[in-house]
Amino acid sequence: MKDYLSNTMKKIFTIYAILCLSINLLAQTKQEALHAIKENILQINKQLPQKVSFFTIQKIDIQNNDYIVCIIIDEQQQDFDNYVNYMRNAKSNLFSLVAGQHQEFTHIFIASGLNITFKITGNLSRRTKQFTLSSSEIKESLGSSYESKDYIKDIIAELRKTIPSDWGNGLLCTDIKIEGEYVSYKIKTDETILTIALLKKVKNEGHEMEDSIIEELNNANGSLAIFIKHLKKSNMGIKYTYWSEGSHDSVVFVISPYEIRAKVNDKPLF
Repeated sequence: MKDYLSNTMKKIFTIYAILCLSINLLAQTKQEALHAIKENILQINKQLPQKVSFFTIQKIDIQNNDYIVCIIIDEQQQDFDNYVNYMRNAKSNLFSLVAGQHQEFTHIFIASGLNITFKITGNLSRRTKQFTLSSSEIKESLGSSYESKDYIKDIIAELRKTIPSDWGNGLLCTDIKIEGEYVSYKIKTDETILTIALLKKVKNEGHEMEDSIIEELNNANGSLAIFIKHLKKSNMGIKYTYWSEGSHDSVVFVISPYEIRAKVNDKPLF
């Protein structure tokens, strides 16, 4: 029975973790994280209720400082008290089951400072029991496992799903990856619009291109501004490699980790 409950728990919380993937990945401060989670709950609840085996996730809610997961169990299939006892005994593992391997959700949840409360109701008896995993318990068990560089890796993994991406003006982003201490972009150039020779001339004549990139980063807001915060915390820079099929040539522009830290300003998302 214990193995059966464990496997069923994993199934339902795997579904729940998938629902959480639509959360805004780029949140860092408590205010930003709370905003992202509240927006995400609106989207999750549109997909609920969802049933697996004898579990139904009815809805998600936030009350005071509690993120509440409302679960109904079918008492014709599962004894209410046995299930509640199992959940309570598995308390220390519950957040991991909810978040799965999705570190971005873990990061945002920890940043929000929310507790997580499971509210369990029997469909026949209408009895309800609940228990809470506090924010300090969540942070103590999981908080040290998520660093900014891991966060950058997660974001890159998400961005790679959009490749190739049309940047306009004859530019096509064909790859994004981490190379050492740099987030590296490969950009295919349409030389009928912008030639590699011209880019090389700009590079050789000074720092106009790099200065322009830094200016754009300083004008960043929203998700890009928070991405820059994580670049700083990770001590990482940005590398742009422009290439062309026509000339089989390329040119590289680099914004070093030092320049990111020294020349690009932080600013809040909200």
